[in-house]
Amino acid sequence: MSEARDNVDQWAAAGLSLQRGVPPGAELLNRVRPWLESTLELLALLPPLGVVADLGRLLARDPFDIAASVVLADPELRAALDAYEEHVLGRLSADYRLEHARDALLRLEPSVRPTATAVFVEQVLGRIRQAQRPGELELDSPGPSAVRRVLHRHGVELLELGAEALSDPQFAPLRRELGQVYAGLARGARQCGALIGDVELYTLENLEALHSPSLRLAMAQIADSAQAIERSLPVRVRRSDASRGRTPTKVEDESAYPIGGYASIATIGGIESLVSSELIYMNPPDERAAGHVDLFDVRWAAGELLKYTRDESVHTRERRTICFALAPELDDARIKDADVPFQRIVVALGGVIAGVRKLCAWLDEAELVLRIMTIGVPSRAGGSTSQPLRPELELARLILREYIESGVVTLIEVEDADAARAHAQQATQIGGSDLVWLLGAEFVASEPDEPGSAAEYREHALSLDHARPRVWIDAGRGTEPHTLHADGWDAWLLGFAQLLQALV
Repeated sequence: MSEARDNVDQWAAAGLSLQRGVPPGAELLNRVRPWLESTLELLALLPPLGVVADLGRLLARDPFDIAASVVLADPELRAALDAYEEHVLGRLSADYRLEHARDALLRLEPSVRPTATAVFVEQVLGRIRQAQRPGELELDSPGPSAVRRVLHRHGVELLELGAEALSDPQFAPLRRELGQVYAGLARGARQCGALIGDVELYTLENLEALHSPSLRLAMAQIADSAQAIERSLPVRVRRSDASRGRTPTKVEDESAYPIGGYASIATIGGIESLVSSELIYMNPPDERAAGHVDLFDVRWAAGELLKYTRDESVHTRERRTICFALAPELDDARIKDADVPFQRIVVALGGVIAGVRKLCAWLDEAELVLRIMTIGVPSRAGGSTSQPLRPELELARLILREYIESGVVTLIEVEDADAARAHAQQATQIGGSDLVWLLGAEFVASEPDEPGSAAEYREHALSLDHARPRVWIDAGRGTEPHTLHADGWDAWLLGFAQLLQALV
């Protein structure tokens, strides 16, 4: 039997009275009511309402003083709240990502902020619940309609009802149930790596684009997959001995790029480069007035004055272009293997995003251009091709927004595989080029257009058509897929590690 369902009014009022860091009052209830109403539309299993209010007030930068919280006589509930304050609210307050989340919330329209707060609460509580051990106590909560009815009551009435529920002996089982929930949140937070991640920040920054729960779930899984793959990759990778694609940079203005300097002394050059010691050959003013020959003028006329010469060497920098081509059959790779935490297509997109981040770190000295291309399929009605992976490409656009705005990453839709190869071939004119295929079928190396010719770019591939991925490195040379000595999720991590390190 659930005390929360049997005493809905007391459960809701007690939760509101248990808000931390502020004395309860009618104005406070009016402040948090929009957040609670928005949360009721998202969560079927509600925590105590004070939890939603606490997270909302932290996100909104409201004053927070633990000493101002309501004083409790129940020792069990007080101990549970102490653990909740330390492991949930304390960790959130100390997380540097909270400031980023607050800034993202302020950039939203005021009318959208209650919904954004509710989404933030949903995601943080989801992280805590995922971290809880199997068999962790999960208590029932009243339905959203019943809680909504209670919220319509007057604030003073709710405060009186909450004070009664927290002190009356007949509601001791309800207080015990609330204590168990708060203690469970504290235990889950202790087992959770981070209470705020990239997913929460992406969602707040792009709330209008992620308007539906399905899009938010897809975003969360892609971001989590990218983080897991990125954590498995080394911080630094040893560069290959053969340096490819070293060409002059496109920056040619010496004032904009710190290159060159004084290299030697010669008798050529402009007067602005004159060696200062040559001024000793000038006669004093009185000797000049007397008509004496000035040795400085003689040396200047004879071209014997010494001048500094400038090193006009051209600075070189490695140029690299890496193209990730997503084949259209990946649209059918929405398969969840038993020992892999994500669908195959989610793992593929997460690997590409992790690859973008790590390649920018590994090749930080190179002029790096990354292109993510989705390949279309011919339309049945004729005409232009369709793009089955366009929704996934738009999610990648949101996650990689920083890299796109800096010009490092470009997202492109191409008609067929030949167009993707043309992009890789064109990039060889300015530096090294690699083409990485992510396929849902067997990889087949491209045939050269002319007999005896070969593509100037390197070609790699990762196939998702089996539970264990297959990886081809420099496949244009006829290499066989690499053997991955791992199973399940470890095989996917190893496959992406081999593929991405081969690009360096």
